[in-house]
Amino acid sequence: MKFGWKYLIVVLFVVLTACFSDQIENVYADYHDAASEKLFEKDWIPNELVFESMTDIYQRTNLDVNTCIFSFELSQDDLKILKKKVSPAKNELKNVYGISTPSWWLKG
Repeated sequence: MKFGWKYLIVVLFVVLTACFSDQIENVYADYHDAASEKLFEKDWIPNELVFESMTDIYQRTNLDVNTCIFSFELSQDDLKILKKKVSPAKNELKNVYGISTPSWWLKG
């Protein structure tokens, strides 16, 4: 059986499209632009992090593993409010039963 180049190109296109179609990237100029596209109704960005002063909003969603990465700029006033809402994670390593923690992880 002989396959032509056109068939091979179509198959490669379908395979590559299927592999990368689960990631969606969006860029919005500001809050109003994102709201008009219903970004905040999709709940990828927690409501506690949404402010009307948001600008330069970037969002990348990976539907395959159900994750979302986003970034945005905020006004100084809203940044102060956001800092009061969040707290840094504690840098603690806990030993899990049956799994040894390498000593070099505990240094520094």
